[in-house]
Amino acid sequence: MDPALEGLQPESLWRHVETLARLSRGSPGDPALADHLLAAAKALRAEAQLDRAGNLLIRKPPSPGREKARSLCVHCPVDAPRAARGQASERESSAGSASLSRNADFLGLSDPFRSPRELAALAVVLSLLEEGGIEHGPLELLVTFAGQDGASSLGGLDPGSLRSRAILDLSFDEEGALCVGCAGFVETSAVWRIEREEPRRGSVGAEIRVSGLRGGDASRDIDKCRGNAIKILARALARLQELGGRVSAVSAPGAWNEIPREATALLVFPRSLPRRAEPALKKLAEGLREELGPAESAPSLRLVPSEEALKPIFRRHLQKKILRATMALPFGALRASPREPRRVEASANVVSISTEEDALCLRTIQRSSVSSLLSDLAESVQGIFLLSGAKLRPGLERPAWRADPRSRLLRAARAASEAVYGKRTEEKTTHRTLECAVLSERFRGFEMVSIGPAVSEAGSPRETIDVRSVERLWRTILEILKRVE
Repeated sequence: MDPALEGLQPESLWRHVETLARLSRGSPGDPALADHLLAAAKALRAEAQLDRAGNLLIRKPPSPGREKARSLCVHCPVDAPRAARGQASERESSAGSASLSRNADFLGLSDPFRSPRELAALAVVLSLLEEGGIEHGPLELLVTFAGQDGASSLGGLDPGSLRSRAILDLSFDEEGALCVGCAGFVETSAVWRIEREEPRRGSVGAEIRVSGLRGGDASRDIDKCRGNAIKILARALARLQELGGRVSAVSAPGAWNEIPREATALLVFPRSLPRRAEPALKKLAEGLREELGPAESAPSLRLVPSEEALKPIFRRHLQKKILRATMALPFGALRASPREPRRVEASANVVSISTEEDALCLRTIQRSSVSSLLSDLAESVQGIFLLSGAKLRPGLERPAWRADPRSRLLRAARAASEAVYGKRTEEKTTHRTLECAVLSERFRGFEMVSIGPAVSEAGSPRETIDVRSVERLWRTILEILKRVE
């Protein structure tokens, strides 16, 4: 047993975590994980199928005496690898094998492709499959995979493939609480046709880089006053534009659900780097430190010479339109819930920007648990883009999800949680968009509840899980299985 896992219970579950941490998973389509799960099912002669979309469904017969109980589906979503989502640094991406580390009760994973929460959820699925002394009705174990663009393999799952009408999802990240609702989102993207011209003879090139930001998950961390590298870059470029700077390329290849922490642009100046450029950027950086406070300790704006920048530049009027539109875009937590003031009800994120030969693409996401508010927010962003001369590009959409408060699964989950924790269970709505939203859209009328362990800095390379909470999660799941009738 890995030293980081010694003494943890249940031992069989943590052995699965150790094995899963060793699996190679270098891209969203890497089959190693699915192959491992299929092999485990085959060894136990369990019914298993992997569909064309990549969804893995394993069925386990009921335990003796529970043949007439309702069938329950336990759902484990697997995110796109962190490195594919742009979260991992070069150091992390080039690191060797993954290693587990433990500080008191918090378990981390030094790996650019997986997260500790994901390993724990997959270990739960394998333990449910292998353990013979568990009391349960007919059981379906569903593992789904998300791509780099946020699209889930659930979109290709045949609605008739599930026999269960109740789904226990394992993607929530607050221990002891039941997630009974989540926000939906709309992806709004714009494309500008780039008109270019040759820079003047004798011009000099430069690169400006925004770095040093914390980034984070755009649903969990959107209310933490963190900086968005694309928004900051636009402000910097607007100042350099006044000094004669002309853009030839912009890049911030962020992931769909992340706050971008780095962005770069290539510029051309008529003769030499203006003396006023550095003071202007320094003043902006000082203002950012005051604006962002302790949320961002070291935002950096760096301008350096670059021969690569010496290529055709954006026409002046187009550059102004793009910068004004980018600065006008909403970002951050925009509204709190009137019923739960501590919960974000609406937010917006500027996700990525990229320059092609004749086009500039800018991607944004709006999120809310209220459908009318979500539509209004998306339409306001569309208006900004259209007024700046951009064309809209269709993107992903997910509806909000709310559990039926009268569902039998929710009653069973309440009773199970109270049996484990000895207190009334808190029921929460999250600003994250869980795959329950996809499930509710494709499987109408299904009962759903989401649970999970305690997670710190979820979705980031610094993510850790509370190992004691995983043990309590396991006990809660066993209690739920007993109570599903």
